[in-house]
Amino acid sequence: MGESWKQFKLLLWKNWLLQKRKKLLTAFEIGVPVLFAVVIMLVRQLVDATQYNDITTWPQLPIGDDLPAGLRPLPGIDSWSLAFVPDTNLTQGIMRNAANRLGMGTKGFDTEIDMENFIASRNTSDNDIMMAIVFQNVIDSLPKDIRYKIRPRAEQLNGEEDANTVRFFSASDWRTTSLVPFWPENGPREPLEDD
Repeated sequence: MGESWKQFKLLLWKNWLLQKRKKLLTAFEIGVPVLFAVVIMLVRQLVDATQYNDITTWPQLPIGDDLPAGLRPLPGIDSWSLAFVPDTNLTQGIMRNAANRLGMGTKGFDTEIDMENFIASRNTSDNDIMMAIVFQNVIDSLPKDIRYKIRPRAEQLNGEEDANTVRFFSASDWRTTSLVPFWPENGPREPLEDD
């Protein structure tokens, strides 16, 4: 312990001598960080911050007769279909109501494996299933706590806004890493926009 303390004191002394001999460099080492700190504080005082105290709310967006341009069917497909599991009278009614509101068809499957095999056996270009809903605890009656899985297509659908453009996407095009801002902020991203 005593030996390392002596070495530490010697190192401090050598450092002090270097700083004492190069006064201009020492002034820069101290002055530049202080200067930047002062500039940052001045800029912060000059910039007016916008504070939103009210809760941001938006009007409801109704489900219209038509899907947004980026979700319209691919060329060669007349309309999208919603797949669902299990294929019972109750789930058929639920999915038919949802599909009718969106202008889609429905395809029911007995098991999730049957649905996966059906989708995997079809070519991507003629696969008209937009999304699949797997009801996990709905059989004959509707429970209070419905458990379900939403299974979207592997290919991204909303890449182009032009409905006449042929879109070719792969499963890696979802780019979920860029859907979250790099620097998260409190509150909505665009508080003045209603979409």
